[in-house]
Amino acid sequence: MEALARQASSGAAGPPPRDPARRERRAQGGGGGGTREEGREKRPPRENKHRPMEMSSKRPVGRHRDVMADAGVGYKARDPRFESLSGKFDEGKFRSRFKFLYDDTLPGERAALKKALRKEKKEDRRRQLQAALGKIDSQLQLEKQRRRRDKVERDVKDREKEAVRDGKTPYYPKKAVVKQLELLERYRELQKRGKGQVDKYLVKKRKKNASKDRRYMPDAPANE
Repeated sequence: MEALARQASSGAAGPPPRDPARRERRAQGGGGGGTREEGREKRPPRENKHRPMEMSSKRPVGRHRDVMADAGVGYKARDPRFESLSGKFDEGKFRSRFKFLYDDTLPGERAALKKALRKEKKEDRRRQLQAALGKIDSQLQLEKQRRRRDKVERDVKDREKEAVRDGKTPYYPKKAVVKQLELLERYRELQKRGKGQVDKYLVKKRKKNASKDRRYMPDAPANE
């Protein structure tokens, strides 16, 4: 009471008195600012629920937006190597079409690397050229082995076809037999190269087998 008396005596303006009539109109839902639902913009109803919602042109549209937000929902990346839509993979046709890589491209790169290696003086660059040259040699050697194996398997199939035509029972050789035939074909190629090639190959093969055997041998016990 004393605070109110001091405020009245000082002449300071206090809060305006509340209007009871305004409070009554707000409670009844009329007058004043109205309810929150009345303040919202009423959208016209859609004739069909599957139609897009109509947006007001008065509301500004952002400059950066997804025009077709759902365009990539049904898209799925596919690898043509493993998809049936790209056709069936034929290894024989693939090898025949890309055999120029092993007949022309890689041998040409190998010759260029050997030429650059003879001229190069820097040791680090020479190591890089030697690594690239060894990689190409490995690829050519693997391709040569694969062609030799394909030739042996093709010869076996041709012989079995002839035997079936003659009325004999077909014989399907095991992998060990095919490997022996492949090794025999390898010896024939070495003999065609010249005298002593077979011996060099056998010496190299023995060293390789010895290194493999040494790898699995137990270590000698340390002296106590």
